[in-house]
Amino acid sequence: MKKHTIIFLVIVIYIMGIGGYGYYSYLKTEQDVMKGIEDKLLTASLAIPLILPKDYHDNIVDENSISKELYSEMSEKLNEYVALVDNLLYLTTFIKDGTTIRFTSGNYTQEEVEKNMVALYYDVYKENATGFYNDAFEAKEPIFENSEDKWGSYKTVLSARKDANGRTYIIGADMDISDVKSILRDELFYAILTGLFFLLLIIPIIMLYIRTMEREKKILELKVEQRTKELQEEHKKLQQAKKKITDNINFSAMIQNSILPLHNPMDNFFDDYFVIWEPKDIVGGDIYLFEEFEDGCLIMVADCMGHGVTGAFMTMITKAAFSSVVNKTNYNNPAIILSLLSERIKILLKQDRKDATSNTGLDGAIAFYDTKNKKVIFASAKTSIFYIQNEKLESIKPDKQSIGYKRSKANFKFTNHEVDISTESCFYIATDGMIDQYKSNSRVTFGKKRLEGLLFKNYKDSFKNQKNSILVELKNYQKDAERNDDITIFGFKLKS
Repeated sequence: MKKHTIIFLVIVIYIMGIGGYGYYSYLKTEQDVMKGIEDKLLTASLAIPLILPKDYHDNIVDENSISKELYSEMSEKLNEYVALVDNLLYLTTFIKDGTTIRFTSGNYTQEEVEKNMVALYYDVYKENATGFYNDAFEAKEPIFENSEDKWGSYKTVLSARKDANGRTYIIGADMDISDVKSILRDELFYAILTGLFFLLLIIPIIMLYIRTMEREKKILELKVEQRTKELQEEHKKLQQAKKKITDNINFSAMIQNSILPLHNPMDNFFDDYFVIWEPKDIVGGDIYLFEEFEDGCLIMVADCMGHGVTGAFMTMITKAAFSSVVNKTNYNNPAIILSLLSERIKILLKQDRKDATSNTGLDGAIAFYDTKNKKVIFASAKTSIFYIQNEKLESIKPDKQSIGYKRSKANFKFTNHEVDISTESCFYIATDGMIDQYKSNSRVTFGKKRLEGLLFKNYKDSFKNQKNSILVELKNYQKDAERNDDITIFGFKLKS
């Protein structure tokens, strides 16, 4: 076979390879980009119930249920969130009034304000007859839709939720995906350009190889150079992938921090307090919650299964479940709340079924400070609770039952423990993170007894100083050892 015929066949085969690679690269990139957009949209829509008041949709009966002021305030908060997410356009919620779909909340753009096109509370949604929006009220899972108009391309996600009255409402998010085609064209162009570059590189190599074997060494050097470039490109891609993952985790950390309670309301109840909340990674599986009522306040400290992103997802689920089960009839009964929380999480994660594949949950403790009757009521699921009165440290025995796991007993009755606060009292609720922390160059853990001794030693100090003492002791004990787990300790002081 002639030299030119061989070169021609090699070029034809290589061009076919370039075409195949370009097509595969195009489809793979399209799949990855769309999956990323859907994940981003779903995360954004799930933020809506955390932004709106937890009973926002519970109170909707007609067009007068939500004031203009509250609607405007919620729109501004949604606007603030939308501004944080690239290409996110709208966050909205809807209800169905008969066959009519109506707005109940949503953000708006400056252009809509200037053109007087802002959708107001209880306005009829102009596309309410479309099958997509009607289907969303019946769907069991979030549904997505792509749409286009003369201004661009868009992707929408809608999810059905239930309010406290059992009425279905929709949360939704819209994102501009007009730049996706541009990204795909760039990826295809890059693949073709790379292929052509290597084609031009390989032709001289083939010619040199056919002409003489004496240039074997140089050919090998060129191949090494080629491989080096490929490795550099792979390294660059890995760095870009790492950056994307880190950026997403940092964004998740911002969301997780946003669901933690503000400290200002705590000043109204506690004479002094501190919170130690240190995730093992950028995000973590520990969370603390706080709710205030007319006759007291509710505190929860929870240790969800897992660290990092998996644990953080569980804290979001725990927060949502906690908000859904606490109501005006049970807020002062921690034991009942723990039972309802366990049941709710099992249902949310479909772990109440025999064929469930997941098995995750949490340990945690709840305290209700009854300001009227001067007492604190505790209930605990495998979580340490300590209190100091009359210069004596006591611990409350937790129930040996976790929350929400597939193996967690249905209808398990947790135990309430009441502590009278007629005398000055200091309380501490701690996850097992600090107790289980290994010492530097050792497998010896910090231990419960050591923590009790540390709390008792410093309880007369201000809670700010107590917090500093705990963190210093932890640092000295851990030194260069890896952090084992997320660490959370909530301490507060009540005077008689």
